[in-house]
Amino acid sequence: MSGKLKMMFLAAILLVASITSGCLTIGRGPQFTQTVVPDTDKAIIYVYRSRGVITAGTSPGVKLNDVSVVSSMYELSYFPLVLKPGGYTFTPKQFGLFKTTEATVNAKAGQVYFVRLDVSIGHIKLEQVSQDEAVSYMGQCYLLNPSVIIDPRVMVNKGSAASRSTANQVKKSTTNKIEKSATSQVKSAQLHVDPSPSTARIRIMNINPKFVQGIELEAGCYHIEVTSPGYAKYLKWITLEPGEVRTLPISLAPNG
Repeated sequence: MSGKLKMMFLAAILLVASITSGCLTIGRGPQFTQTVVPDTDKAIIYVYRSRGVITAGTSPGVKLNDVSVVSSMYELSYFPLVLKPGGYTFTPKQFGLFKTTEATVNAKAGQVYFVRLDVSIGHIKLEQVSQDEAVSYMGQCYLLNPSVIIDPRVMVNKGSAASRSTANQVKKSTTNKIEKSATSQVKSAQLHVDPSPSTARIRIMNINPKFVQGIELEAGCYHIEVTSPGYAKYLKWITLEPGEVRTLPISLAPNG
């Protein structure tokens, strides 16, 4: 097959996949808000995927030092890895018609790094990018669902790594909710807020009930306020979907 025909074949596959794939963000986690501060003896590497052109149906996995980390990575998704200092090479896991480009990060303790995954026709590319570039783009990205996470070093929230048991717990929780409401769809959602500092005050400004961890709320928009003496106030609207279990990590910035 000539190079031109191969590219046309790939384009046709990707176009069909993008049309038939439906909503690739079903079951996604919370939207990215800000980075997590790593422990002094660890580094954190965020991997996120940009939006492509007719490539939404292609969901490559990602390998770290030749070991699978996630089985699929959808457009506008991300995941953070908590790692010991050292060298880490990220490679895409996909079928052979694609050219691939890997990225290597030399991680130092206490530092945060960013790797972007780009998927175009015939090419899957991983590249280390600056924090400013990454954070400005990641505001439209969502945390990967635990069901596609393989490596336990992937965080699903601050201080907690994902595993197969975590995925099973999420599925079991969802199943229990459905069974409790057999005659109708689940309309409520749950919200957890993981603040730093941990003593910060958490309020939901547009409702009367006092916030408690795991509070059950109707699907909709909520105005979250997190405050602590000596820190800048966090104030942001979030949207909860029916049946969603949201964990919102928030790190307050010190004043001055």
